[in-house]
Amino acid sequence: MTRRTSALVLAALTARAQDIGAAKPAAARKRLVPTAHPDAQWFPEAGLGLFLHWGISSVHGGIDLSWGMMHGMGSGPKITPEEYFRLAERFRPDHWDPDSILAAAKRAGFRYAVLTAKHHDGFALWPSDHGEFNTRKHAGGRDLIRPFIEACRKNGLKAGLYYSPGDWYYSREVMSFNYRSANCWQNSALPCRPEVPDFNTRFEPVTLPKRTPEWEAKYRAYQRGQITELLTRYGKIDLLWFDMATVVMAPSEIRALQPGIVINDRMGNGTGDFLTVEGAFPKARPEGWWELCTIWNSPYWGYVASNEERYRPLAWVLETLAKTRAWGGNLLLNAGPRPDGGMPRPYWEGAAQLAAWMRHSGESLFGTKPGGWPDTANVPVTTKGRTWFLHVPPAIRSIRVSALPSAPSRVTMLNGGRALPFEFRDGSLSLAIPEDQRTDLLDVVSVRFGEDQAPDRIH
Repeated sequence: MTRRTSALVLAALTARAQDIGAAKPAAARKRLVPTAHPDAQWFPEAGLGLFLHWGISSVHGGIDLSWGMMHGMGSGPKITPEEYFRLAERFRPDHWDPDSILAAAKRAGFRYAVLTAKHHDGFALWPSDHGEFNTRKHAGGRDLIRPFIEACRKNGLKAGLYYSPGDWYYSREVMSFNYRSANCWQNSALPCRPEVPDFNTRFEPVTLPKRTPEWEAKYRAYQRGQITELLTRYGKIDLLWFDMATVVMAPSEIRALQPGIVINDRMGNGTGDFLTVEGAFPKARPEGWWELCTIWNSPYWGYVASNEERYRPLAWVLETLAKTRAWGGNLLLNAGPRPDGGMPRPYWEGAAQLAAWMRHSGESLFGTKPGGWPDTANVPVTTKGRTWFLHVPPAIRSIRVSALPSAPSRVTMLNGGRALPFEFRDGSLSLAIPEDQRTDLLDVVSVRFGEDQAPDRIH
Protein backbone atom coordinates (compact mmCIF):
# COMPACT_ATOMS: atom_id res chain seq x y z
CA MET A 1 0.00 0.00 0.00
CA THR A 2 1.03 3.64 -0.16
CA ARG A 3 3.45 5.49 2.19
CA ARG A 4 3.33 3.36 5.28
CA THR A 5 6.64 1.95 6.40
CA SER A 6 7.67 3.94 9.47
CA ALA A 7 5.95 5.68 12.34
CA LEU A 8 6.50 8.94 10.47
CA VAL A 9 4.77 7.50 7.42
CA LEU A 10 1.87 6.16 9.47
CA ALA A 11 1.44 9.58 11.04
CA ALA A 12 1.19 11.12 7.60
CA LEU A 13 -1.42 8.55 6.63
CA THR A 14 -3.35 9.31 9.78
CA ALA A 15 -3.45 12.99 8.94
CA ARG A 16 -4.56 12.24 5.40
CA ALA A 17 -7.32 9.88 6.54
CA GLN A 18 -8.55 12.23 9.23
CA ASP A 19 -8.81 15.08 6.76
CA ILE A 20 -10.86 13.09 4.31
CA GLY A 21 -13.79 15.42 4.67
CA ALA A 22 -11.74 18.54 4.05
CA ALA A 23 -8.63 17.53 2.11
CA LYS A 24 -10.15 18.39 -1.27
CA PRO A 25 -12.48 21.19 -2.37
CA ALA A 26 -16.10 20.12 -2.40
CA ALA A 27 -16.20 20.33 -6.19
CA ALA A 28 -13.31 17.85 -6.42
CA ARG A 29 -14.93 15.24 -4.18
CA LYS A 30 -16.99 13.16 -6.55
CA ARG A 31 -19.39 10.86 -4.78
CA LEU A 32 -18.90 7.29 -5.91
CA VAL A 33 -21.90 5.53 -7.38
CA PRO A 34 -21.85 1.87 -6.25
CA THR A 35 -22.77 -0.89 -8.60
CA ALA A 36 -26.41 -1.95 -8.45
CA HIS A 37 -25.64 -5.57 -9.32
CA PRO A 38 -27.46 -7.88 -6.87
CA ASP A 39 -24.31 -9.89 -6.15
CA ALA A 40 -22.55 -6.78 -4.84
CA GLN A 41 -25.11 -5.66 -2.27
CA TRP A 42 -23.43 -7.63 0.51
CA PHE A 43 -20.73 -4.99 0.85
CA PRO A 44 -22.38 -2.17 2.88
CA GLU A 45 -23.59 -4.63 5.52
CA ALA A 46 -20.46 -6.79 5.67
CA GLY A 47 -18.98 -4.84 8.58
CA LEU A 48 -15.67 -6.62 9.08
CA GLY A 49 -13.02 -7.85 6.64
CA LEU A 50 -9.61 -9.47 7.06
CA PHE A 51 -6.71 -7.97 5.09
CA LEU A 52 -3.71 -10.27 4.56
CA HIS A 53 -0.52 -8.49 3.49
CA TRP A 54 1.93 -11.20 2.51
CA GLY A 55 4.89 -11.52 0.22
CA ILE A 56 8.61 -12.16 -0.06
CA SER A 57 9.52 -9.33 2.36
CA SER A 58 8.44 -11.67 5.16
CA VAL A 59 11.50 -13.81 4.40
CA HIS A 60 13.73 -10.97 5.57
CA GLY A 61 11.63 -10.41 8.67
CA GLY A 62 12.90 -6.89 9.28
CA ILE A 63 11.40 -4.76 6.51
CA ASP A 64 7.91 -3.83 5.43
CA LEU A 65 6.32 -5.20 2.29
CA SER A 66 7.72 -3.40 -0.80
CA TRP A 67 8.54 -0.15 1.01
CA GLY A 68 11.55 -1.84 2.63
CA MET A 69 13.48 -1.26 -0.61
CA MET A 70 12.55 2.40 -1.15
CA HIS A 71 15.39 4.69 -0.04
CA GLY A 72 14.33 7.89 1.71
CA MET A 73 10.90 6.57 2.56
CA GLY A 74 10.45 7.22 6.27
CA SER A 75 12.90 5.91 8.84
CA GLY A 76 12.22 2.17 8.68
CA PRO A 77 14.87 -0.46 7.85
CA LYS A 78 15.94 -0.65 4.19
CA ILE A 79 17.70 -3.07 1.88
CA THR A 80 18.59 -2.47 -1.76
CA PRO A 81 16.10 -3.61 -4.39
CA GLU A 82 18.64 -6.17 -5.61
CA GLU A 83 18.73 -7.71 -2.14
CA TYR A 84 14.96 -7.47 -1.83
CA PHE A 85 14.23 -9.22 -5.13
CA ARG A 86 16.56 -12.11 -4.17
CA LEU A 87 14.29 -12.87 -1.21
CA ALA A 88 12.06 -14.70 -3.69
CA GLU A 89 14.70 -17.45 -3.87
CA ARG A 90 14.14 -18.22 -0.16
CA PHE A 91 10.34 -17.89 -0.10
CA ARG A 92 9.05 -21.26 1.18
CA PRO A 93 5.35 -20.97 2.08
CA ASP A 94 5.11 -24.55 3.31
CA HIS A 95 2.64 -23.77 6.11
CA TRP A 96 0.19 -21.66 4.11
CA ASP A 97 -3.17 -22.93 5.38
CA PRO A 98 -5.82 -20.34 4.53
CA ASP A 99 -8.59 -22.73 5.53
CA SER A 100 -7.51 -22.60 9.20
CA ILE A 101 -6.85 -18.84 9.02
CA LEU A 102 -10.26 -18.06 7.55
CA ALA A 103 -12.13 -20.54 9.74
CA ALA A 104 -10.84 -18.60 12.76
CA ALA A 105 -11.77 -15.35 11.03
CA LYS A 106 -15.30 -16.58 10.35
CA ARG A 107 -15.80 -17.49 14.02
CA ALA A 108 -14.54 -14.02 14.93
CA GLY A 109 -17.20 -12.27 12.84
CA PHE A 110 -15.24 -11.48 9.68
CA ARG A 111 -17.44 -11.48 6.60
CA TYR A 112 -14.85 -11.07 3.83
CA ALA A 113 -11.11 -11.40 3.26
CA VAL A 114 -8.63 -9.70 0.92
CA LEU A 115 -5.20 -11.13 0.04
CA THR A 116 -2.33 -9.20 -1.58
CA ALA A 117 -2.11 -11.16 -4.83
CA LYS A 118 0.62 -8.74 -5.94
CA HIS A 119 2.05 -5.80 -4.04
CA HIS A 120 4.22 -2.98 -5.39
CA ASP A 121 7.33 -5.18 -5.33
CA GLY A 122 5.88 -7.06 -8.30
CA PHE A 123 6.00 -10.58 -6.84
CA ALA A 124 2.79 -12.42 -7.79
CA LEU A 125 1.48 -15.13 -5.47
CA TRP A 126 0.29 -17.25 -8.37
CA PRO A 127 2.06 -18.86 -11.36
CA SER A 128 1.30 -16.10 -13.82
CA ASP A 129 1.86 -16.46 -17.54
CA HIS A 130 2.74 -12.76 -17.58
CA GLY A 131 6.14 -11.69 -16.30
CA GLU A 132 8.80 -13.75 -14.58
CA PHE A 133 8.53 -12.64 -10.96
CA ASN A 134 5.92 -15.00 -9.55
CA THR A 135 5.45 -18.47 -8.14
CA ARG A 136 5.89 -20.10 -11.53
CA LYS A 137 9.64 -19.71 -10.97
CA HIS A 138 9.65 -19.53 -7.18
CA ALA A 139 7.97 -21.13 -4.14
CA GLY A 140 7.99 -24.51 -5.83
CA GLY A 141 5.57 -23.37 -8.51
CA ARG A 142 2.70 -23.26 -6.03
CA ASP A 143 -0.46 -21.28 -6.62
CA LEU A 144 -1.08 -19.49 -3.31
CA ILE A 145 -4.23 -17.72 -4.54
CA ARG A 146 -6.35 -20.78 -5.32
CA PRO A 147 -6.39 -22.23 -1.77
CA PHE A 148 -7.22 -18.78 -0.43
CA ILE A 149 -10.24 -18.40 -2.72
CA GLU A 150 -11.36 -21.96 -1.96
CA ALA A 151 -11.01 -21.33 1.79
CA CYS A 152 -13.11 -18.17 1.49
CA ARG A 153 -15.90 -20.15 -0.14
CA LYS A 154 -15.63 -23.06 2.28
CA ASN A 155 -15.88 -20.76 5.30
CA GLY A 156 -18.60 -18.50 3.93
CA LEU A 157 -16.47 -15.38 3.45
CA LYS A 158 -16.58 -13.11 0.42
CA ALA A 159 -13.33 -13.45 -1.52
CA GLY A 160 -11.26 -10.37 -2.31
CA LEU A 161 -7.92 -9.85 -4.05
CA TYR A 162 -5.55 -6.89 -3.76
CA TYR A 163 -3.60 -5.98 -6.88
CA SER A 164 -1.11 -3.15 -7.25
CA PRO A 165 -0.58 -2.10 -10.89
CA GLY A 166 2.62 -0.49 -9.67
CA ASP A 167 5.37 -3.06 -10.26
CA TRP A 168 8.85 -2.22 -9.10
CA TYR A 169 10.44 -5.41 -10.41
CA TYR A 170 9.07 -4.96 -13.91
CA SER A 171 9.98 -1.24 -13.82
CA ARG A 172 13.31 -1.63 -12.03
CA GLU A 173 15.43 -0.30 -14.92
CA VAL A 174 13.31 2.80 -15.55
CA MET A 175 12.32 3.98 -12.08
CA SER A 176 14.03 5.65 -9.15
CA PHE A 177 14.37 3.87 -5.80
CA ASN A 178 15.09 7.20 -4.10
CA TYR A 179 11.70 8.29 -2.80
CA ARG A 180 11.58 12.02 -3.57
CA SER A 181 14.26 12.22 -6.21
CA ALA A 182 14.20 14.07 -9.50
CA ASN A 183 11.94 11.48 -11.11
CA CYS A 184 9.83 10.54 -8.11
CA TRP A 185 6.41 9.27 -9.07
CA GLN A 186 4.71 8.17 -5.85
CA ASN A 187 2.30 11.05 -5.28
CA SER A 188 1.91 14.42 -6.94
CA ALA A 189 1.16 15.89 -3.51
CA LEU A 190 4.76 15.09 -2.51
CA PRO A 191 6.92 17.28 -4.77
CA CYS A 192 9.96 15.82 -6.47
CA ARG A 193 13.27 17.44 -5.59
CA PRO A 194 15.51 17.96 -8.63
CA GLU A 195 18.65 18.11 -6.49
CA VAL A 196 18.02 14.59 -5.12
CA PRO A 197 19.56 11.93 -7.38
CA ASP A 198 17.64 9.02 -8.81
CA PHE A 199 18.81 5.63 -7.48
CA ASN A 200 19.11 2.31 -9.25
CA THR A 201 18.54 -1.13 -7.70
CA ARG A 202 21.85 -0.83 -5.80
CA PHE A 203 21.01 2.60 -4.37
CA GLU A 204 23.54 4.18 -6.72
CA PRO A 205 22.96 7.51 -8.50
CA VAL A 206 21.79 6.92 -12.03
CA THR A 207 20.42 8.74 -15.06
CA LEU A 208 17.17 6.97 -15.86
CA PRO A 209 16.20 6.10 -19.42
CA LYS A 210 12.93 7.44 -20.73
CA ARG A 211 9.90 5.19 -20.76
CA THR A 212 9.11 4.78 -24.43
CA PRO A 213 5.59 4.32 -25.79
CA GLU A 214 6.57 0.75 -26.66
CA TRP A 215 7.65 0.09 -23.08
CA GLU A 216 4.44 1.57 -21.73
CA ALA A 217 2.34 -0.57 -24.09
CA LYS A 218 4.10 -3.75 -22.99
CA TYR A 219 3.74 -2.75 -19.34
CA ARG A 220 0.03 -2.14 -19.77
CA ALA A 221 -0.44 -5.48 -21.55
CA TYR A 222 1.41 -7.22 -18.70
CA GLN A 223 -0.77 -5.58 -16.04
CA ARG A 224 -3.99 -6.31 -17.90
CA GLY A 225 -2.91 -9.88 -18.47
CA GLN A 226 -2.35 -10.49 -14.76
CA ILE A 227 -5.63 -8.88 -13.72
CA THR A 228 -7.46 -10.97 -16.32
CA GLU A 229 -5.87 -14.10 -14.88
CA LEU A 230 -7.07 -13.23 -11.40
CA LEU A 231 -10.59 -12.64 -12.65
CA THR A 232 -10.85 -15.78 -14.79
CA ARG A 233 -8.83 -18.55 -13.12
CA TYR A 234 -10.58 -18.88 -9.76
CA GLY A 235 -14.31 -18.64 -10.31
CA LYS A 236 -16.28 -15.88 -8.62
CA ILE A 237 -14.26 -13.04 -7.12
CA ASP A 238 -16.30 -10.75 -4.88
CA LEU A 239 -13.95 -7.78 -4.45
CA LEU A 240 -10.99 -6.27 -6.30
CA TRP A 241 -8.80 -3.95 -4.21
CA PHE A 242 -6.54 -1.74 -6.34
CA ASP A 243 -3.66 0.37 -5.07
CA MET A 244 -1.15 2.90 -6.44
CA ALA A 245 -3.80 4.87 -8.39
CA THR A 246 -2.84 3.59 -11.82
CA VAL A 247 -5.46 3.25 -14.54
CA VAL A 248 -5.19 -0.21 -16.10
CA MET A 249 -8.70 -1.43 -16.92
CA ALA A 250 -12.05 0.30 -17.02
CA PRO A 251 -14.71 -0.90 -14.57
CA SER A 252 -16.78 -2.07 -17.54
CA GLU A 253 -13.92 -4.34 -18.64
CA ILE A 254 -13.60 -5.76 -15.16
CA ARG A 255 -17.34 -6.35 -14.85
CA ALA A 256 -17.39 -8.09 -18.21
CA LEU A 257 -15.30 -10.77 -16.48
CA GLN A 258 -16.87 -10.54 -13.00
CA PRO A 259 -20.32 -8.87 -13.24
CA GLY A 260 -21.08 -8.78 -9.52
CA ILE A 261 -17.65 -7.67 -8.29
CA VAL A 262 -17.08 -4.76 -5.89
CA ILE A 263 -14.17 -2.44 -6.76
CA ASN A 264 -12.46 0.11 -4.54
CA ASP A 265 -11.66 3.70 -5.56
CA ARG A 266 -7.92 3.43 -6.17
CA MET A 267 -7.85 2.83 -9.90
CA GLY A 268 -6.72 6.40 -10.53
CA ASN A 269 -9.68 7.38 -12.68
CA GLY A 270 -12.13 8.59 -10.02
CA THR A 271 -14.32 5.51 -10.23
CA GLY A 272 -15.12 2.67 -7.89
CA ASP A 273 -17.89 1.35 -5.69
CA PHE A 274 -16.54 2.38 -2.30
CA LEU A 275 -14.24 4.92 -0.73
CA THR A 276 -10.99 3.67 0.78
CA VAL A 277 -9.94 5.35 4.03
CA GLU A 278 -6.49 4.26 5.17
CA GLY A 279 -4.76 4.31 8.51
CA ALA A 280 -7.04 6.25 10.87
CA PHE A 281 -10.69 6.97 11.46
CA PRO A 282 -11.93 9.92 9.36
CA LYS A 283 -12.98 13.21 10.91
CA ALA A 284 -16.11 13.52 8.79
CA ARG A 285 -18.63 10.82 7.95
CA PRO A 286 -17.97 9.62 4.37
CA GLU A 287 -20.82 9.45 1.91
CA GLY A 288 -21.93 6.21 0.30
CA TRP A 289 -20.14 2.89 0.65
CA TRP A 290 -16.81 3.15 2.43
CA GLU A 291 -14.16 1.11 4.16
CA LEU A 292 -11.48 1.83 6.75
CA CYS A 293 -8.37 -0.29 6.23
CA THR A 294 -5.97 -0.27 9.11
CA ILE A 295 -3.34 -2.36 10.85
CA TRP A 296 -3.99 -5.02 13.47
CA ASN A 297 -0.36 -6.23 13.47
CA SER A 298 0.98 -2.78 14.38
CA PRO A 299 2.89 -0.91 13.07
CA TYR A 300 3.74 -2.60 9.75
CA TRP A 301 1.42 -3.97 7.08
CA GLY A 302 3.62 -6.95 6.23
CA TYR A 303 5.17 -9.42 8.67
CA VAL A 304 8.13 -8.17 10.70
CA ALA A 305 9.59 -10.62 13.20
CA SER A 306 10.36 -8.07 15.92
CA ASN A 307 6.72 -6.94 15.89
CA GLU A 308 5.18 -10.41 15.87
CA GLU A 309 3.64 -9.91 19.30
CA ARG A 310 2.55 -6.31 18.69
CA TYR A 311 -1.05 -6.80 17.64
CA ARG A 312 -3.37 -4.06 18.75
CA PRO A 313 -5.58 -5.08 21.69
CA LEU A 314 -9.13 -6.32 21.36
CA ALA A 315 -10.52 -3.19 23.02
CA TRP A 316 -9.06 -1.04 20.25
CA VAL A 317 -10.41 -3.37 17.54
CA LEU A 318 -13.93 -3.30 19.01
CA GLU A 319 -14.03 0.46 19.50
CA THR A 320 -12.75 1.09 15.97
CA LEU A 321 -15.25 -1.38 14.54
CA ALA A 322 -18.14 0.17 16.47
CA LYS A 323 -17.30 3.69 15.27
CA THR A 324 -16.96 2.48 11.69
CA ARG A 325 -20.30 0.68 11.77
CA ALA A 326 -21.94 3.68 13.46
CA TRP A 327 -21.04 5.62 10.31
CA GLY A 328 -22.11 2.83 7.98
CA GLY A 329 -18.63 1.67 6.92
CA ASN A 330 -16.67 -1.56 6.95
CA LEU A 331 -13.44 -2.21 8.85
CA LEU A 332 -10.75 -4.06 6.87
CA LEU A 333 -8.32 -5.23 9.55
CA ASN A 334 -4.82 -6.26 8.46
CA ALA A 335 -2.62 -9.12 9.62
CA GLY A 336 0.65 -10.35 8.11
CA PRO A 337 1.45 -14.06 7.65
CA ARG A 338 4.95 -15.35 8.37
CA PRO A 339 7.27 -16.31 5.49
CA ASP A 340 6.12 -19.94 5.76
CA GLY A 341 2.47 -18.84 5.55
CA GLY A 342 1.62 -19.47 9.19
CA MET A 343 0.03 -16.80 11.35
CA PRO A 344 1.64 -15.33 14.48
CA ARG A 345 0.24 -16.37 17.85
CA PRO A 346 -1.54 -13.04 18.50
CA TYR A 347 -3.69 -13.59 15.42
CA TRP A 348 -5.12 -16.83 16.79
CA GLU A 349 -5.55 -15.40 20.28
CA GLY A 350 -7.11 -12.18 18.99
CA ALA A 351 -9.50 -14.06 16.71
CA ALA A 352 -10.60 -16.28 19.61
CA GLN A 353 -11.17 -13.27 21.88
CA LEU A 354 -13.11 -11.49 19.16
CA ALA A 355 -15.23 -14.61 18.58
CA ALA A 356 -16.12 -14.73 22.28
CA TRP A 357 -17.29 -11.10 22.23
CA MET A 358 -19.22 -11.60 19.00
CA ARG A 359 -21.21 -14.45 20.54
CA HIS A 360 -22.94 -12.10 22.96
CA SER A 361 -22.77 -8.71 21.24
CA GLY A 362 -22.07 -9.22 17.55
CA GLU A 363 -25.69 -8.62 16.52
CA SER A 364 -25.16 -4.92 17.21
CA LEU A 365 -22.70 -4.61 14.30
CA PHE A 366 -24.07 -6.66 11.42
CA GLY A 367 -27.20 -6.07 9.39
CA THR A 368 -27.51 -2.68 11.08
CA LYS A 369 -27.87 0.93 9.98
CA PRO A 370 -25.84 3.90 11.21
CA GLY A 371 -27.09 6.01 14.09
CA GLY A 372 -26.66 9.67 15.01
CA TRP A 373 -23.29 9.60 16.77
CA PRO A 374 -21.74 12.01 17.59
CA ASP A 375 -24.44 14.63 16.92
CA THR A 376 -27.13 13.09 19.13
CA ALA A 377 -25.20 10.51 21.17
CA ASN A 378 -21.92 10.42 23.08
CA VAL A 379 -21.29 6.78 22.11
CA PRO A 380 -21.40 5.07 18.71
CA VAL A 381 -24.91 3.94 17.77
CA THR A 382 -26.25 1.40 15.30
CA THR A 383 -29.90 0.59 14.67
CA LYS A 384 -31.90 -2.45 13.62
CA GLY A 385 -35.65 -2.07 13.32
CA ARG A 386 -37.04 -0.99 16.70
CA THR A 387 -33.72 -1.51 18.50
CA TRP A 388 -30.83 0.86 18.91
CA PHE A 389 -27.43 -0.41 20.07
CA LEU A 390 -25.25 1.88 22.17
CA HIS A 391 -21.55 0.93 22.10
CA VAL A 392 -19.94 2.02 25.34
CA PRO A 393 -16.12 2.00 25.65
CA PRO A 394 -14.57 1.62 29.12
CA ALA A 395 -13.70 5.33 29.31
CA ILE A 396 -17.37 6.40 29.04
CA ARG A 397 -19.31 6.22 32.30
CA SER A 398 -22.47 8.20 31.54
CA ILE A 399 -24.46 7.58 28.36
CA ARG A 400 -26.55 10.32 26.75
CA VAL A 401 -28.73 10.10 23.65
CA SER A 402 -30.92 12.97 22.47
CA ALA A 403 -33.63 13.46 19.83
CA LEU A 404 -35.44 10.24 20.65
CA PRO A 405 -38.99 10.05 19.25
CA SER A 406 -40.37 8.58 22.49
CA ALA A 407 -39.37 6.81 25.67
CA PRO A 408 -37.86 3.33 25.23
CA SER A 409 -39.93 0.35 26.30
CA ARG A 410 -36.86 -1.53 27.54
CA VAL A 411 -33.13 -0.89 28.06
CA THR A 412 -30.88 -3.91 28.65
CA MET A 413 -27.30 -5.10 28.52
CA LEU A 414 -26.80 -7.06 25.33
CA ASN A 415 -24.41 -9.37 27.17
CA GLY A 416 -26.61 -11.22 29.64
CA GLY A 417 -29.85 -9.29 29.07
CA ARG A 418 -29.90 -7.47 32.43
CA ALA A 419 -32.40 -4.59 32.51
CA LEU A 420 -30.89 -1.16 33.17
CA PRO A 421 -32.50 1.83 34.88
CA PHE A 422 -32.69 4.93 32.73
CA GLU A 423 -34.06 8.45 32.68
CA PHE A 424 -36.03 9.86 29.77
CA ARG A 425 -36.84 13.56 29.68
CA ASP A 426 -37.64 15.94 26.80
CA GLY A 427 -36.62 13.41 24.17
CA SER A 428 -33.28 12.60 25.82
CA LEU A 429 -32.14 9.31 27.32
CA SER A 430 -29.62 9.16 30.16
CA LEU A 431 -28.23 6.07 31.87
CA ALA A 432 -25.13 4.51 33.35
CA ILE A 433 -24.06 0.88 33.31
CA PRO A 434 -23.66 -0.47 36.87
CA GLU A 435 -20.05 -1.16 37.74
CA ASP A 436 -20.69 -4.85 38.27
CA GLN A 437 -21.81 -5.03 34.62
CA ARG A 438 -18.83 -3.19 33.14
CA THR A 439 -15.96 -4.94 31.39
CA ASP A 440 -12.61 -3.73 30.09
CA LEU A 441 -13.95 -4.12 26.55
CA LEU A 442 -16.74 -2.48 24.63
CA ASP A 443 -20.08 -2.92 26.40
CA VAL A 444 -23.28 -2.78 24.36
CA VAL A 445 -26.65 -1.49 25.57
CA SER A 446 -29.80 -2.49 23.71
CA VAL A 447 -32.53 0.17 23.63
CA ARG A 448 -35.88 -1.26 22.55
CA PHE A 449 -38.89 0.74 21.43
CA GLY A 450 -42.51 -0.34 21.42
CA GLU A 451 -44.36 -1.82 18.48
CA ASP A 452 -46.05 1.45 17.63
CA GLN A 453 -42.79 3.48 17.58
CA ALA A 454 -40.52 1.58 15.17
CA PRO A 455 -37.76 4.21 14.82
CA ASP A 456 -35.33 3.17 12.12
CA ARG A 457 -32.48 5.50 13.00
CA ILE A 458 -31.53 8.39 15.22
CA HIS A 459 -32.20 11.82 13.69
